[in-house]
Amino acid sequence: MLKVSHQRLYELLPGAMTWGTLLLSIVLSFFIPEVVAIFLILYTALWFFRSLEFSYFLIKTYFINRLYLQIDWTRALAYINNVALIDEDIGHTTHKAFQKWLRSIKQAVLDMQASSEYKPVQDIVHLIVIATYKEDITILRHTLENIRSSQYDTKKIYIVLAGEMRDEQRARRNGELLQQEYKHVFGDFYVTLHPDHIPGEVKGKGSNITYAAKTIVPVFLQQHQRDPSNVLVTTLDADNCVHPAYLANLTFHYLITPQRKYKSYQPLPLFYNNIWDVPMFNRVVAFGSSFWHMIESGRPDRLRNFSSHAQSLDALLETDFWSNTTIVEDGHQYWRSYFRFHGNYAVVPLFIPIYQDAVQHETYTKTLWSQYKQLRRWAWGCSDIPFVMEHMRQERKTIPWWNRIVHLYRLIEGHYMWATAAIIITLTVPIPRMINEQFGKTVMSYNMGITLSHFFQIAMVGIFISIWISLLMAPPPPKTNKKKYWWLKITAVIQWFFLPITTIIFGSIPAMEAQTRLMMGKSLDFQVTEKIRTSPTHP
Repeated sequence: MLKVSHQRLYELLPGAMTWGTLLLSIVLSFFIPEVVAIFLILYTALWFFRSLEFSYFLIKTYFINRLYLQIDWTRALAYINNVALIDEDIGHTTHKAFQKWLRSIKQAVLDMQASSEYKPVQDIVHLIVIATYKEDITILRHTLENIRSSQYDTKKIYIVLAGEMRDEQRARRNGELLQQEYKHVFGDFYVTLHPDHIPGEVKGKGSNITYAAKTIVPVFLQQHQRDPSNVLVTTLDADNCVHPAYLANLTFHYLITPQRKYKSYQPLPLFYNNIWDVPMFNRVVAFGSSFWHMIESGRPDRLRNFSSHAQSLDALLETDFWSNTTIVEDGHQYWRSYFRFHGNYAVVPLFIPIYQDAVQHETYTKTLWSQYKQLRRWAWGCSDIPFVMEHMRQERKTIPWWNRIVHLYRLIEGHYMWATAAIIITLTVPIPRMINEQFGKTVMSYNMGITLSHFFQIAMVGIFISIWISLLMAPPPPKTNKKKYWWLKITAVIQWFFLPITTIIFGSIPAMEAQTRLMMGKSLDFQVTEKIRTSPTHP
């Protein structure tokens, strides 16, 4: 008898669930359409209630973000050493939301001051690792200028520019020029070149930043005599522009969080840098991706590492930094940390943005194709499912069963819905009536149509909320050309009515391809999304 390993069975699961759902919906419509109809109603009901939940958390995060952007985080850092300042600020403000926030953090500060985990603000420094491959120096310089503008002592910020030997000439030139420009601005400025073809590694950001960290951290610790628990490490892509308040906000949350070593810290990734320069379909994806991460930040029990995030150096030393065997090192870092710390691990939302580029290429067609490849790479997070299932089997004695079940369910459910939701909701709902003419004449078929119609009508509220939030949060279109300005304003609304098509082409299909590749045992290579920016417009 042919034996199949646990690992191989786990790899088959995501694709089997997705293709099984879609194909069975069609096949069974010929024979037992009633069962398919019931399934589709239940699936749509689940999607409907989730869309209401998403709308709630999107609005919640929007208002938290708006509050956090008004807070003076430099002043907030002073609370850590002097809690009396909180009472002083409560008395001086009439801002109800700010007063509520001050009261909520007062006890956290008091608890931390009384605990053995207390750290003074002045002890904390930041190590920022910027991964770069083929980016123009103007993009890197723009990223560094944003860090330079941080509301934080730049001498307590240390930069690591992590280049690739595959792009040696450009990487060396950019590194030398930027090191000369910024070595006196920051505490220190390091440059690394990640060698190509290291055995066991895959080409990708994780391999690059892990090599950079392993190369620089021993030197950094020796030169600057820092306790690893006092060093916060942020990973950035080359196009990432940190908000001026990011580092102060990160430091504050790190210092008031109990068991801070077992946490990572996630800002809001907002794809706004060049939002008005990209085609309408890419703009919808950029807004949708930004909103999804806002939703996840609003429910931190489901929040995972994505793209730019921070961890303390002592935690990274214990996890051996990031993975160099996967192209999705960000989400994978969550699971590596989760298992390394035996389930005692969580992500803390910061509600402060790091602005990123929406996908943009030289031509319209190349831009759409690059967008697809980016989303397919993100969807390769389905490869975490076999990793998690195998490690949960191994860790069944160290992590409570309920904790393992909840985490595994959320992981599988997320990728399953990612691949199936848009297709089922948009295309397969009418299938039983189209395929089986007799069923189409039944009362059940009629009631199914009425029920689903009501779901879709109410769910339109979510689209209008997305339009509202996008108009409030996005930077205004450039006013250099009046006709173009008004056209962009109009399409900023119209674009959302293409959401069903966009979510199929740039949602379900790349997710299905990723899951199918995993099911067939075909790996997915890391393909860098090119950074072509004509007019940065981030706030």
